[in-house]
Amino acid sequence: MSSAKHPESGSPPARVLSSPTTASESEAVGTLQLLRFAYSYMTCQLRVILVSGLFMACATLLSISIPALAEEIVSYGMRATTKTIDGVSHTVESSSATSLEAATAAPGLGMPADGAGAGGDRLFFLGLGPLSERIFKPLLPMLFAFLRSAVVVRDDAEPAASLSPYVEGILCRCLLMAVAIICYHFTSLLAHLAAYYAGSGAQNALTKDSVHRILHTPHPERVAIVNAVKLAQLITASGRALSDTTGELLTNVLSQVMYIVGFFAVMLFLSYQLTLIILVGVVGIQCLFFFQGISLHRQGSRVTAEEASVQAYIANILQRSQTVLVFGCSEFVLDRMADRSAQLWRLTNGLNRSIHGYAAVSSGLTRLILVVALGLSNYYQQKGQLGMRHTILYFACFQSFVNTLASLSSAVSQLRATLGRLKTLDAMLRWYSEPLAGTAGEGCTAALELAVVDVQESPTAEVALDHVSFSYPAVPAFFSEVGGAAGAGDAVASWEQQLSTAMGSQHNNGVSQVSLTALVGGITVLYGPSGCGKSTCLRLLCGLVRPHTGTVRTQRRAVLLEQQHAIFIGTVAENILLTSLSSFGSGTVKASALKPTMPSSGVPQLPTAAATFAELQRRVTDAAVKSGCADFLSNPFSTFIESVDHPQFSGGQLQRIVLARMLARTDDYSLVLLDEPTTGLDRSAVEVLLETIKELRDTHHKTILISTHDRRVAEVADKVIDLSASAAEAR
Repeated sequence: MSSAKHPESGSPPARVLSSPTTASESEAVGTLQLLRFAYSYMTCQLRVILVSGLFMACATLLSISIPALAEEIVSYGMRATTKTIDGVSHTVESSSATSLEAATAAPGLGMPADGAGAGGDRLFFLGLGPLSERIFKPLLPMLFAFLRSAVVVRDDAEPAASLSPYVEGILCRCLLMAVAIICYHFTSLLAHLAAYYAGSGAQNALTKDSVHRILHTPHPERVAIVNAVKLAQLITASGRALSDTTGELLTNVLSQVMYIVGFFAVMLFLSYQLTLIILVGVVGIQCLFFFQGISLHRQGSRVTAEEASVQAYIANILQRSQTVLVFGCSEFVLDRMADRSAQLWRLTNGLNRSIHGYAAVSSGLTRLILVVALGLSNYYQQKGQLGMRHTILYFACFQSFVNTLASLSSAVSQLRATLGRLKTLDAMLRWYSEPLAGTAGEGCTAALELAVVDVQESPTAEVALDHVSFSYPAVPAFFSEVGGAAGAGDAVASWEQQLSTAMGSQHNNGVSQVSLTALVGGITVLYGPSGCGKSTCLRLLCGLVRPHTGTVRTQRRAVLLEQQHAIFIGTVAENILLTSLSSFGSGTVKASALKPTMPSSGVPQLPTAAATFAELQRRVTDAAVKSGCADFLSNPFSTFIESVDHPQFSGGQLQRIVLARMLARTDDYSLVLLDEPTTGLDRSAVEVLLETIKELRDTHHKTILISTHDRRVAEVADKVIDLSASAAEAR
């Protein structure tokens, strides 16, 4: 006999409301915590994320190089000459193929291959022009030979003239730019595909880990109070949010950061003085945006609180409408509502003035910076530090820099909003894993009382509860964070109603000081109305919940048939055996697929290791015949259940499938617990159920406990315990 002692769980902690002064700090800490939570699932896709980042960096570099290549094409063929008119030097730029060829032919009159007037040699060190010629110039004869072969040419046609150096140079540069554009789109495509592949992998990891942590929680009683459908929706929605977060982080935030760095580097290279002056202005505007954002957040909180107050006042008026009509005080309540509406109107207008006023100031300051930059650019041109073409390139980069900076701010806000969708799941998983701290007073006193659970291997061991008390925990208060601090009460009420709606089971009650003893080797019925604690007693004996006080004596090999039929997607045979048959081939079973596992209830989940497919087929067939499944099933191995919400079987047929599950595994358990087994069954199905129960007792010598309020079940019992009249007291 093994004994384990468990201290009583503390009651849920009281809800603590954050003060306005710590709201921003709590929000920042919460964002970092959510980032760590998301990163823990992204690490399984770290290689793919690194590949995506590498491709994104290449795409960014190629994208930024395209304007430089365009400038190279535009400036090619231009040469600068200086003429003196009345003693004043003027720079004249020409751009003709004739001048280029003449300069090339005439010794001493040549120009640099990429020369371009004042400041025109800033991009020369990149060597894009010579690079394009080294790559593509040897390929031009082959290209034109292919084009001539593709076109029908007469025999008497004159041979094509050789290309001039100017044409060859411009073709090489155009080809290089075309290749850069193609490579940019290709690498960008690969980066996006890798990013969303990583997002899908992280989503799968989160879904799998969430389900695993919930199934293996040390507090199974917490699973009972949460609506399974709502919880599944929360997990899948959080998985999509993680996938979106990964994709946005790699494709939007990371790429825009790279673009900002790249554009800023180009601007620094073209004119570091002008760039530093612009940087001072941009930093000043961003600081103004930061402090104004804090002010707008405070004003928005006041507006939201006032809206909630007006809404509550209107609801109060409507709820007390009969009192208003009886006493004729409509003028009083309407005047009071008008005062509150006026206050809300003033706060809303103040918030709108702040939002749009800041937008106007920000836009005006940005344009003033542009005016200053234009004036300085002309000054640097006159000093010969910046050419006209480079000025155009500079302001093109500056415009892209400003637009990308604004897009980055929007992307970060969107990322934070998407990341916030993981908040509830993170709190939920921590709640399933960590014990709730007891509150002062009641929790500390209850912690001094110990509960004992005695689990025995023998099939003849005693099955009893001795002064056991247990209550299901309440839905935790962290659901108030859904939707923000404002309207937290409504969010809590909504989520508590959604998440605590039991799928056909009553888990809002518990038991207090209940004592009972089952008849070993016989049928014991726990009889009583709904809500008296019958289901809770079965879960205590099965080990699904742990008592707060008292002693539980039970057998290790126990099975529980829940009130809602436990049906899974798969064939009927797989539902009976509770194991996948996809690994069964040619009538044999892989030994590794048949190793039994021992869950907390002590029931092996797989057949014995020596079983063959023929043995399993015989076991399923016999169980189907004994349970009555053979009346509506021709082949359990080929009948597939595709939907558990809308199966193709009736409630009575599903009950027979569940009974066949027990009959196929009679050697795996000694204690059978049935929770309201006759619910939704017709007369013939109840008769089959009762005969199966008798067979389990008489033929297989099982100890059976049944919770029911059906007198037909009580009639076949060897012992009946009426919980409504016993020491078991409904809470």
